[in-house]
Amino acid sequence: MGKQQKLEQLAYFYIKDQILNENWHSEDHIIESSISETLDISRSPIRAALDVLEKEGVVEFIRYRGYYVAKDVHLAADIGFYLVYSLVLWYRLTDTLQKAHDEQVINEATIDQLLKHISDAATANDTQQFTENAEQLLSHLFAHAEKPLYVDTVLRNYRRIVAQLIPDDRPIDKGALHDLLIREFITFNNVTILFKENRFIETRVLVELLVRFFAGQLLNHGLISEQYSPYTIH
Repeated sequence: MGKQQKLEQLAYFYIKDQILNENWHSEDHIIESSISETLDISRSPIRAALDVLEKEGVVEFIRYRGYYVAKDVHLAADIGFYLVYSLVLWYRLTDTLQKAHDEQVINEATIDQLLKHISDAATANDTQQFTENAEQLLSHLFAHAEKPLYVDTVLRNYRRIVAQLIPDDRPIDKGALHDLLIREFITFNNVTILFKENRFIETRVLVELLVRFFAGQLLNHGLISEQYSPYTIH
């Protein structure tokens, strides 16, 4: 996956997420310069993403005026959208950390304590404590990326995914829940080990495997479609 394609994906998910969350509405003008500044990327991948969204009918291009949110657009995101969006954000965040790894200062004591809390919560099948400490861990790991929008979006997406994996309105076997939490803990633990060694890029394989596992679990429950975006997990 080339850098340009990854940035195109980032722009695609950001724009669509703004529409899904009703921050942008039908016929709103999409300002490329504003997106470029927000995401800290050039306009070229933004235009490529808008071209994909135009083919989907999400946006429309008006000659001499630019791109607009399509008229009467109504979107309902599959949870798979947020799975892939999180993976794209992870790539961008680790790219940023890799470029500035000499300046990283990770508070290992804090991170180790959070990992212990996550481990204890997994053992006790305490999903609330597990999720809260996992979010804190991710915030600490990415603190020096200086991309608060990306980190906040990753955390928001994680909450959405957990809400689908462990919903309040569907019973879940205790053994299956324990296996799920242990799988997550192992991933977080291994990611942390790599972060301590400034091996940020290597974490991508671990996170993609976890995302694929989540997708499989959701697919088994009929909560995710086989094809949920043009950038689906292959």
